Amino acid sequence: MTGGADEVEQTRGPRSEEEIRAELVELREELGETVEQLAHRADVPARLKERKDETLQRAKQNVEQTRAVLVEQSVPVRAAVAEKAEPVLATVREKAPVVERTLQEKAAAMARILREPPTLVAAGAALALLLLIRRGLRRRRGTRP
Repeated sequence: MTGGADEVEQTRGPRSEEEIRAELVELREELGETVEQLAHRADVPARLKERKDETLQRAKQNVEQTRAVLVEQSVPVRAAVAEKAEPVLATVREKAPVVERTLQEKAAAMARILREPPTLVAAGAALALLLLIRRGLRRRRGTRP
């Protein structure tokens, strides 16, 4: 059996110089591509950088997609919160004046007590003094308090 080029030559007949040159150009291009592929495979740092860049790009796309989904889903949540918050706000608006009046009344009552003559304080001090005097007298007599 003879080589592959001889078989082609026998089936097609003799080739011209231009056909051979065209075939050589094609083979050189294929060989150049093969060498580039081999060089790319051998260049590990460059391949790692490419993979890192691709992974980073996918991660950015995932973040953007997730953000878009969250924004989209937040619209109904916001609407639901606003819907449920409205009755609460209405209740607060309704009861706030009542609570304010009650607080004002209690503050005014405390202010009146503080402005009045200290009769209760004086009465309490007098009672405490009487109890101390009585205790002192009992001790002198020898009786127990």
